[in-house]
Amino acid sequence: MSEKQEPIFMEQDEYMEYLKNQIKTNPEVAATPIAQMNLYQMNKDLVRGITKMNNMAINEALEKVAKEWFDPNVTHYALLNHEHHYFTIFQKDSGKTFIKELKNILVNYYGDHDIRAIDIIGNAVEIWAMWDGEPTVAYLFPYSEGVVYY
Repeated sequence: MSEKQEPIFMEQDEYMEYLKNQIKTNPEVAATPIAQMNLYQMNKDLVRGITKMNNMAINEALEKVAKEWFDPNVTHYALLNHEHHYFTIFQKDSGKTFIKELKNILVNYYGDHDIRAIDIIGNAVEIWAMWDGEPTVAYLFPYSEGVVYY
């Protein structure tokens, strides 16, 4: 090759279409593994590059959660991290505030006490943090329907 080839950049849907076409025209390509990375691994790699949230950043993010997402009529919330089999159930108690208790769990007990991002994602709050030196994600969501009283 005498000339340096420029890289080709594609959106994910363009790349998937490209792969389909390659398989149609060249079936042996289908048997050859292509370097793959799932979305979760890609997000973990991105979170690795984000710095630890300071107290003010956590307060601002949780204030947004309180204003835009939290429903005081919900009696139970769950914080779930599937990768580490971690969960916390929050039950409404008239003497405490949800956001204050959530912050206490996140900064004092959850993972490495290293919160990287707190974002509202539809019906849940996505919380990226470090755990044993690796990025991991937890989801906070309403859980009233998951509680059985007997």
